[in-house]
Amino acid sequence: MKRDSTYLEPARLLRGLAFAAGAIALLLAFFSTSSSPPDENRTEQPQEWPDLTALMASEQASELTRLEHSIELEAKPVARPVPHESGIFEVTEGLRPRVDFWVRVYTDISSYQAILHDAYDLERVYGLIDLRDEPGVSGRDFHSMRSAAIRVLERYRDHIRYLTLSKYDPDKLAGERRRLYNLMRRAGGPSEFKGADRTIRVQRGLRDTIRNSIIRSGRYMERYIEIFRERDLPEELALLPHMESAFTYQARSSAGAVGIWQLTRAAARPHLHISSSVDERIDPWRSAEVAALLLADNYRQLRNWPLAVTAYNQGAGSMKRAISATGSRDIEVVIEKYRGRSYGFAGRNFYAGFLAIVEVMRHYEIHFGPLPIEPPLMPRRHRVRVTASLAAVCRELGVDPRDIEYLNPALTIAGYSASMRLPRGLVLNLPPEEDGES
Repeated sequence: MKRDSTYLEPARLLRGLAFAAGAIALLLAFFSTSSSPPDENRTEQPQEWPDLTALMASEQASELTRLEHSIELEAKPVARPVPHESGIFEVTEGLRPRVDFWVRVYTDISSYQAILHDAYDLERVYGLIDLRDEPGVSGRDFHSMRSAAIRVLERYRDHIRYLTLSKYDPDKLAGERRRLYNLMRRAGGPSEFKGADRTIRVQRGLRDTIRNSIIRSGRYMERYIEIFRERDLPEELALLPHMESAFTYQARSSAGAVGIWQLTRAAARPHLHISSSVDERIDPWRSAEVAALLLADNYRQLRNWPLAVTAYNQGAGSMKRAISATGSRDIEVVIEKYRGRSYGFAGRNFYAGFLAIVEVMRHYEIHFGPLPIEPPLMPRRHRVRVTASLAAVCRELGVDPRDIEYLNPALTIAGYSASMRLPRGLVLNLPPEEDGES
């Protein structure tokens, strides 16, 4: 039965143009490099989750912002892509400073800005830099801004070393060093900051990425919530892609994770088809089903959701080692005391970042205003019964392969070849039935 189409009426054409512009820009960015550029500080962790910054550049290079503004003037949001609250993911007093930090990064700081802060004490902030003012920055180009952010980080490290290790006349300090000196003096004096040059970190803002992620999430959120509800899991877990990929199936990390749910080959292979013809990790719906399975298994092994959510980034084995090393299953204790080799900045902040997303999404209109949420994609699902070419399967179903391409990003170019056989059990996404079809 065809879904009610009234939600598509406001500014249908503009929304379609916005989607096309964003998709073209993202595809250009995707094919220009084999993987997303790494984050500014990727030495500590095996998989750094703010790979989202690579997506921002392509979005900003398009005219999507202008088109979205037109939509906002003429259309109302079609849905609120927000799960029901389970009451499980509430912010504790101990995690509040970390959560507030990420709320600020998600909602107040744009991609052309960078915040300099301590990697362990997120309340210790050294400055907020507008990267457009830095030498060598070309517009909002990702690579030039990333390079500028790294240069700013090195400059501030040098400032901190100078202010904590050198002899100088404070009255002769100027510019950034003078401002940093005043900050240090108010916080106990420069001697309190010895070694801070080794823990200072730079974080690009994510406001524009999260805004566009919320818009895109409307395509998938309705089905994602159903997937988690059917498995008796907290519905808020459907919000994880805001952190993982900004709801972009083209997303790839330097660790080899791909798709909206950023599944690695090792985690996905027992559950999904991965071959020269198809990579189901990129399928928006199959990947969500496997993500729910992995999260449920994490919870079964670790017995609480803070550790289970963190394990989605770090692995259940890493969290078991953390429990053994600290003697605690309390996420706050693990964050403060565990110093495992693979448990770096990303691991320490993954759960707080997730709590921040949950908090932002509860009232996202306060931060971003009304947004032109994309209408849901709810395809029919067809499981391939026998090994066959895509053309043969489509003939059997009476559909044109070109009509299903946009719903099946998991199919590779080889998958469309007449000589390539699709594996038995593969799930294809088909357009919704039109009125009158049975």
